[in-house]
Parts: sequence; structure tokens; C-alpha cells
Amino acid sequence: VKITGDEDTEEYPNFVMYSNPGAPDIIPVSNFIKLEDLQGGEIVGIETLMSDIVVFMTNGIFRINVPNSNPENWSLVEAHPNIGCLHDKGIVKVPNGIFFLSQEDIIFLDSGFQATPVTYPIRDEYQAISATTPTIMRVHYDVRYNKLYVTKSVSTDTYFWVFDVLRQTWSLEHHDDVEYDEFSLDNNNNTILI
Repeated sequence: VKITGDEDTEEYPNFVMYSNPGAPDIIPVSNFIKLEDLQGGEIVGIETLMSDIVVFMTNGIFRINVPNSNPENWSLVEAHPNIGCLHDKGIVKVPNGIFFLSQEDIIFLDSGFQATPVTYPIRDEYQAISATTPTIMRVHYDVRYNKLYVTKSVSTDTYFWVFDVLRQTWSLEHHDDVEYDEFSLDNNNNTILI
């Protein structure tokens, strides 16, 4: 949250602000949620999961439950205090949950907020890269083929780990003489490498 005044700007890397019901373009200064992460850290991304809001921080994962009957009666809990997210490019929503990149693993967060690591076959390699060059790591969900793409390295060649969500298997994809560092989807749900 960044609050800009006449003379100065205040920044709060652990605040979430929300609008009044029925007025999405009006956000009162009093409508904020402070995320008290005992390990410290800042917000790197926000996503929805069922009727909840998931707030990914560098050192924890928070769950904001917002009841449909009265959204002002929200409740907050730190769902996973010892699991953080690398950065905003390390979060991707899939039909039945969210995959995100932590320092130790690629984790699947299901609708019950169960956090399941899926990295066991590539864990040593993954941890070596997340510890040394986490900013190159990206995650993308290929809707058409139900696969997860995770950037392994980008130099003169690009390597991706590819996770087949249905089969729960990993493979390596190599792109010769090209540097891909972003993903997108076209109107037909085809993955575009940028």
C-alpha cells in the first residue's frame, strides 16, 4: 500500500486495502488489513482461491476469508507461517488451486489450503537455482495441455522444467539459441513464450 500525501509518501509493504461494498473505486484510508508476519517480509502477490483471498509474502502465506453475506466481516489467518513466495512472477492460478515458487519447493496450494510440494524429483537443482538466481524463475500454467512451466535457466539457451499436472511427472524442455523470460496466452489458450 502506498499512501501519497501533499508532502510525502508512506509505503506499507505488509498492508492490504479494500473498498467499501458496492463502491469498488472508493478505498477509505481506514479500510486496511495489516499482515503481521512474525518472520517479517513483504507482500509479493495476491490471488483468489474459492471465496478466499490468498496473500503471498516473502516469509508466509495468509488467508483472508471474506463472507459473501457481509464482506466487512473478513477474518485473517496466517495459513502457512514458514512458507514464503519468491516473487510475483512465481504465482499461477490453476483450475483447482494455485502453484507458487518458494525458496525450497514448487508448492501446490489446494482449495482446502493444503500446501503440497511437487518438486521432489528436481528438488536439489531447484533449490540451487532459487538460492542463487531466483529472479530468473517464472511459473506459467499451460491451460490447453494442463502443464506447468518453470524457468530453470535463461542464457543463450532457455531451459524449462515442465510438470504434467495430470501424470504428476517432470521433464526438461530445451530451447536452443533463444532467451525466453516471460509467458503469455493468446485468445485460443496457446502458450506464447516471450
